[in-house]
Amino acid sequence: MHPAIYRKIVLPLVRSLQGKKELVFLKELEKSQFLTREELINLQFMKAKALLEHASRTVPYYGAVMKEAGFDPSRMESLDELAGLPSLTKRIIRENKAELVSRSFSQRDLLPDSTGGSTGEFVWYYHDRIKMDKMAAAAYRCYRWCGLDVGMKIAKLWGSPRDIAAQTKLRRRIAAFVKNELFLPCYELTDGKIREYLGILREFRPDVIEGYTSVLFLLASYITTKGVQLPRPGAMIATAECVSQDERDTIEDVFGAPVFNKYGSRELGFIAMECREHNGLHMNMERHLVECMVDGRPGREDEIGEIVVTDMDGFAMPFIRYRTGDLGTITRRHCACGRELLMIENLCGRTVDLVVTQEGKLLPGLFLATVFRHSGVVERFQVHQTKNGTLNVKLLPNRNFGPDSERMLESSLRAYVGDSMQISFELVDEILPAPSGKLKLVTSDMKPDFTAGKLTTGKRSGGR
Repeated sequence: MHPAIYRKIVLPLVRSLQGKKELVFLKELEKSQFLTREELINLQFMKAKALLEHASRTVPYYGAVMKEAGFDPSRMESLDELAGLPSLTKRIIRENKAELVSRSFSQRDLLPDSTGGSTGEFVWYYHDRIKMDKMAAAAYRCYRWCGLDVGMKIAKLWGSPRDIAAQTKLRRRIAAFVKNELFLPCYELTDGKIREYLGILREFRPDVIEGYTSVLFLLASYITTKGVQLPRPGAMIATAECVSQDERDTIEDVFGAPVFNKYGSRELGFIAMECREHNGLHMNMERHLVECMVDGRPGREDEIGEIVVTDMDGFAMPFIRYRTGDLGTITRRHCACGRELLMIENLCGRTVDLVVTQEGKLLPGLFLATVFRHSGVVERFQVHQTKNGTLNVKLLPNRNFGPDSERMLESSLRAYVGDSMQISFELVDEILPAPSGKLKLVTSDMKPDFTAGKLTTGKRSGGR
């Protein structure tokens, strides 16, 4: 369908019939992104105060936390006071899920979801419909920053089985066709599968290609080795993993399009994204209040610390001072694009390699996260593939872990890595980031090699 028809006629009509307001919120965001810095901070203060007052009245967990901290949101005069509240972690959510839900929402108004496990840790939670619409509106705006408007062609190289499975349903397939979206599963990649995907991309001619950083880098390496020609997209969006300068340069050189780094999560939506200036990732300040914490204190400007986020639109199950586990810096520099939205720089935290099976198939490391997430017996995990192909798995078990859990996990993994791969498990008391602060979720000493005419494996001699 022509993008303008979908954008101006089909989508507004469908959303109106559904009672959704994402396009209304999008218009508001298109205006507010050019507010002055002071106006944006004032908007954040009003929204944060409203959320905190709501949480203190209707959310048992926050009512108790604020009482214990002596925090009265009705008397809050500055956003700096928010640091007086304890942060929220995935473990707290798991242990207090019922008490974190607002009593002003009925069960039918709660939309269940779960984290994808990109940090190696899992949690189930609830959205509400207004938050979902505002998440969608923020996503539309971020896509526009890289030149992708509603209805333009986008190809997504994705690894989440539940997302891919949803696309096989007739209704979703029709929607994807109308919206000009193409989903390509990026698990179990083989030489033949990569070649097939490149053919599909050549025919589809997407305006934007989005995918895991490791998968985009893999495609770029394959194209270079094989001398494949593709129509140039307008932009490449790298997501879910850190983007090194080497990866950025390679992807841009091969695809002939700029790389835009996107930062977000399932529970929070789009948090920040680069604009065409590539000077940092603009925050969605109207939706999120982002802090940078260093040893329990607010970080100074340009000081690297943990990213802590308050979702100011999440009223059904508030995420207040939520610890993401990612590292970065917050800068108040002004961007040449004219937007006064604060920016995140030096973003790091999630590093993921591709796992190479004995049959020569490639699995994005983040895909393994879904296996552990759906098991229900693991709190955190970390995977390392050795030079001989053995998969060493560290597990931080939760209270549901039992005598048969390892056997169940091995069976689930073998559905994707095959029967010939050696798998070992180690139960640990904690899983810590590397000294650099990066959480090396999945690492591999092996790397794909396309020079033999088909996908083979070699040994990784050093970090990328």
